[in-house]
Formats: sequence, C-alpha cells, structure tokens
Amino acid sequence: MRITIIRHARVDFVFPGSFGPQGQIEASRGYNESPIDPSGIKRVETDDAIFISALRRSRETAHAMFGERAMIRSELFNEVPLGPFTRVNVRLPALVWDVFGRIAWFFRNGSQPERRMQTRERADRAIDLIEEVGRDCYVITHAFFMRTLFRQLRKRGYTTASRMGMIKNLEGFIFEKP
Repeated sequence: MRITIIRHARVDFVFPGSFGPQGQIEASRGYNESPIDPSGIKRVETDDAIFISALRRSRETAHAMFGERAMIRSELFNEVPLGPFTRVNVRLPALVWDVFGRIAWFFRNGSQPERRMQTRERADRAIDLIEEVGRDCYVITHAFFMRTLFRQLRKRGYTTASRMGMIKNLEGFIFEKP
C-alpha cells in the first residue's frame, strides 16, 4: 500500500507583528479560518482514496488538487492545536508564540490543548483509518502533525525514500508498506 502525504497549500493569512496570549488564540483561529492561495497547485488525476483534515485549508487544497469528488474527512488528520505557552500578558512575535508553544507541547507542558501522547494516539488512529480503507491513498494534512504521523508510520513498518527537513506547502512524501 502506498500513502502519499501532502502538506496543504499556503494559507492567505498575515500574522500580526506581535501579540499577547489572547492575540495568539485569535491569530490561530484566523489562520484556521482563512482561505488558501491556490497558485501552484497541480491537478492530480487518480482513483486513490483521499483523506483530508477537518480544517478549511486541507479541504480547499484537496478540491483544487483532485476536483470535486468523494473524500474522507476526519479530525484525526487535523493540525496539532497550538495554545499560548504562557498567560503572562507579554507581546511577542508570532514565530516566538509558535516555537515556544511547540516546545511546550514536546515537553508535555499543560499549556497546550493536546499532549504529545494524545497526538501520537491520534496519528495511530489515523493510520488505522487508512489501513481500514486498505488501498493506495493521498492524505492532505498539516506540517507539525505530519512529523508525528511519519514517526508512527515508520513504527508500523512503512518506509520512505523522502528526506525529512522543513516541510513546505504542497510538498509530498510517499510511504509504502511491502
């Protein structure tokens, strides 16, 4: 079985220069609700199954890439939610909120809406869903979640020739299980 995992298209959203904890929550919500920039999306003709997250950017990317066809939409493929890593009212750039929020997630800090173990379990359930369908597929998902998904796929015996680095928008990674 071949699983092609693709990061969604670029989101048409500009983060504010800096903001506090409440601003981080609002910026995350704004990013989640914003449309994609469809430029650069190449059309793919396939009969493979298509899995998408419940987030707008995943759905819009899949429709631009595969057209209007049946897709399996599940929150299992959603991005790892990001919350403010501190409640102290300090204004910081978006990148700082993102990096420190992800560090808090990694170290199992209670400030994040989802713990690392929960993300791992969600990735395993996502793989269960893919294997239940049991055929080659595409998955349109999100960069931070992809890292956990990749790790769990490898643990289940899937292999890839893809090199892992920065995950760019619309970049695809192919995993196969003999």
